[in-house]
Amino acid sequence: MVGSQLLMDTYYPKFITEADAAALTKVKIPDSDAKRIFLSHGLKILKGDYVDQADLDLVFDIQYYNPFNFRKGFGGYVYYAPIKSDAFLALVPNLNSLYLDDQNFTELDFSANTNLVYLEIANCHFLTSLDISMLNLGSFGLAKQKSERARRSKSGYPIELYITNNTQLASVNIGNQPSLAAVDISGNYYLTSLDVTGLAYAYDLYLDDNSLTSISMNSNNYYYTLDLSRNKFASLSFSKLTNLYYLYIQENSQMTSVTLDSLPNLSYMYASDNTNLSTVDFSSFANTNLYYLDLNYANLTSIDLSNFPNLSYLYLDENDIQPSIDLSLLGPFYAVSLNNNPSLATVYYNSAYQNSGNISFGSSVTLIDLNVIGKQ
Repeated sequence: MVGSQLLMDTYYPKFITEADAAALTKVKIPDSDAKRIFLSHGLKILKGDYVDQADLDLVFDIQYYNPFNFRKGFGGYVYYAPIKSDAFLALVPNLNSLYLDDQNFTELDFSANTNLVYLEIANCHFLTSLDISMLNLGSFGLAKQKSERARRSKSGYPIELYITNNTQLASVNIGNQPSLAAVDISGNYYLTSLDVTGLAYAYDLYLDDNSLTSISMNSNNYYYTLDLSRNKFASLSFSKLTNLYYLYIQENSQMTSVTLDSLPNLSYMYASDNTNLSTVDFSSFANTNLYYLDLNYANLTSIDLSNFPNLSYLYLDENDIQPSIDLSLLGPFYAVSLNNNPSLATVYYNSAYQNSGNISFGSSVTLIDLNVIGKQ
C-alpha cells in the first residue's frame, strides 16, 4: 500500500501519492527570503522546504515589493518584511520579467537569468553596484514576449530596463544590450559616471536625477529622446545624433558650456536652470527643425540664433544678454521671452513677422531702442 499512501504537501492542501512525490525533482529552497518569494507567487512548498523543479521552470514573472498587509488583531497595517538575499534568482532560469521594489539587497547576481527581457530595480537603498552585462534585455527586434509591465517611452517603445531611486547605487555595468529600445536609469544619487555605449539601438534614454559628471556614448543614429537633466555635468557636447528629437539638460547647476553639432532633427531643447551656463555653441549646428528652445535662468551674455529659421518658442529669461539680440532670421514665432536681462538694449527681429507672436521683455528691462530689421 506504500505506493498508494496519500501525503499532503506542507503549505497547500493538495494530496499526492508517495509515488508522485518520488517522481518530483525536488530542489532545496536556499533561505527564508527565497521561500517568501515562492510562496507569494503561488509555488507549492514541499516538506523540508523543497520545491518541484517543474514548478520553478514555470516561473516567468516575479514582482516583489512591500505592500500593506492587514494584520489581524492589531487593527492596522504593516509592511511585509523586505528581503536581503538574492539566492532565489539561481532557481528560476526561465524568468522573463523581474520587478523588485523597496528591498534590502546589497547585491544581485543575474548569471542564471539569461532569459530576462524586463528588469526593474527601484528603491533598493542598500544596493551599491549592479552588473547586468551578462543579460540580453529587451524585446526590440527579437521574437520575445514584451513585458506587460513595460511603460512606453516618447517614441512609443517599451521601457524594459528601469534602475531608479536606488540611493546608494554608485556603479552600473550595462554591457552590450542591442535589444533595448528604451532605458530609464534615474534617481540614483551616488551614480557619477555611466557607460551606455552598449545601447547601440536605443531610441529613448532617461538618465535624469543622478549625479553624473561623465557619460560614455557612441554616436547613435537611433536616439530620439535623451534626458540628462538634474545631474552634475560641467560641460556637455553632442555630435552626430542624427535622429535626436528631444534633448533635456536642465538643472545641471555646475555646467558652464554646451556644444552641439550635427543634430539635424533636434526640435525641442530644454536647458533651463543652468545658472553657470555661459556658452552655448551653435556655430556648427545648422538646424532647420529646431522649434522650441528654453535657456531660462542661465548666465548667457550672447547667443547666435541665425541657424534656426523655424524656431517658434524662445525662452531667455534671467540671463544677461547684452547689448542686443538678433531675432531677424527667425520665421513666424509664437513666443519669445526675454524677461530680466538688465543689460539688453536692442532687439532686432523681422518686420514681416512683427505681429506673429508675443515678445515679453519684463518690467525690469530698460530698452533703450527697439529696432526692426529684415526683409519684407
